[in-house]
Order: sequence, then C-alpha cells, then structure tokens
Amino acid sequence: MAEALVSALVTLFVVIDPIGIAPIFVSLTHGMAPAERRRVAMRSVLIAAVVLVAFAAIGQPMLEALGITLPAFRIAGGLLLFWIPTEMVFEKRQARKSGSAERSVQEDHPEDIAAFPLAVPLMAFDNVTRAIEAFEVTLITPAARFDQFLDGNEVAMNDQEKEGLRLFMDTGCVSCHNGVNLGGQDYFPFGVIERPGSDILPPEDKGRFAVTQTATDEYVFRAVPLRNVALTAPYFHSGQVWDLEQAVAIMSTAQLGIELSEEEIEAIPAFLHTLTGEQPRVEYPILPRSTDTTPVPELMVPTSR
Repeated sequence: MAEALVSALVTLFVVIDPIGIAPIFVSLTHGMAPAERRRVAMRSVLIAAVVLVAFAAIGQPMLEALGITLPAFRIAGGLLLFWIPTEMVFEKRQARKSGSAERSVQEDHPEDIAAFPLAVPLMAFDNVTRAIEAFEVTLITPAARFDQFLDGNEVAMNDQEKEGLRLFMDTGCVSCHNGVNLGGQDYFPFGVIERPGSDILPPEDKGRFAVTQTATDEYVFRAVPLRNVALTAPYFHSGQVWDLEQAVAIMSTAQLGIELSEEEIEAIPAFLHTLTGEQPRVEYPILPRSTDTTPVPELMVPTSR
C-alpha cells in the first residue's frame, strides 16, 4: 500500500511539475498586482484540482468507453514519464512551456495562463501535437512481402514480381522513389519528359508554386511513398486514375520518356503489390445505441445573400 502511494505521489509530482512551473509563474505574473497574482495562483490550483478529481472519478470508465485498457494506459503513462525527465535534461521542456505561456499572454488573455501552462502543463498545444504524432508512429505496416524478400526469403516474391523490381530499378523509378518508404522524401517536377493531359494534371494545379511563388516550382510535387500504394487509389494529385497499371504507364512516359511493353506494365504493379504490409489495427470506441432522444444530423442548406 505504501509503495503504491509513493508511486502515485511521484507520478503526480512529475505531472504537475511545481518546480518547473514556479519560475514560469514568477516570470509571467511579473508586474501584476499582488491581488491579481493571487487570483491567478488560486485559479490554477482550482483548475488542477478539478481536473485531477474528475479523472480520478470517471477516468477508468472513460478509458473503457474509448476502448483503452488500464494496462495499456499505464504503459503509455510510463513512456510519457520517461520522456519528461529526458526533455528536462536537455532543457527542451522548460523552453517549450515558456513559449506556450508567452503565446497565451500575447495571443489570448493573461488570465489564460492559469489553465496552462500553470494548472495543466501537459495540455499545451505542442504536447497535443506530440500525442497525435505518438499515435501516428503506431500506424506501421510491417511484414510486406518485399521486406521479407530483403530479409532473405527468396520465395516471398514470385518471378513476375522480381522482374517488376528489376524494371523499377533499371528504368529509373528509384531516382524519385527510394528510401525506406520508396518515396516521400523530396519534391520533383511532374512531366519531366512529357506533361500529362489536363485530366491528369490540371493547368491550375501548379503544385509547390502555390506555396513558394517560385517559377521553378511550377508543377513540382512530392514524390509519394509507395508503401501500400495498391491500397491508396485514386492516384495522382487530381485523383483521376484508379488503375495502378494505368498510373505506371503514365509515369513511364511523363517522367522517364519510355514506352513500356504490356508485360512490363503488368510486372511493375505486381512488384508494387508486394509493398503492402500488415495493416494496423485501430479499435474505435463502441458508441451507445441510438434512441428516439438521440440528436440527428441537421441538413445545412446555404442561404442566398
């Protein structure tokens, strides 16, 4: 019992982080009247207390409703608590909290600092994005047959797929689509040799030019990663091509300036299918059954002005 209590108190101390919050409070409330500083401090304590009590009361039912088990939540919390002191060592955590606090003062209202970073420092915007990033990191697709082939399993790919791999390398596809994800690492012009028709590449869609306003960036696009490409139709930025073989044929003429034979156009997509890995399992919460009192969506009809 004592060990569990100590563990809970240590966890609470790390999450609340009074040592890190104290200098931020002093800095952000500098120049305030004593009464106003006390009001901010009391509001921060009240908000933190409400959050902690609320999660203590309904935290587990909420996790169960979201399909998150308590052991999984504990593991995630352990990883988070490992990450916090690591950032403290390199002074990144303090700098980020200070930056979030300064934005609260400059962009919102000074009293907002009572909510974060003072009351709930882990709910700063940067930490929200990090949480989303941590979830996205789990969306991996391992054990693709191409990966198995690279690991030495000669029978993971058949002869046609191996021929497609050879063509993929020899024709120059790897000049843009390389690396772990076979693409996604850089931007390249679309239509190096022959610009596709307007149905594939609309004239008004000039790619990175819309962002940089640099003439050399006209019709320059990111080379998409080819992992799981067989599952991600439609293809190209216009979304007009649904067939992978047609997409390969277009790329061969537009980017490479060559006409592939029918067998070659079939071989390369066969290889691309080997890039499909095991799909991540994302469990969604089971929502309560709808009743006659459940609000229904309302059709939003634009009104004329």
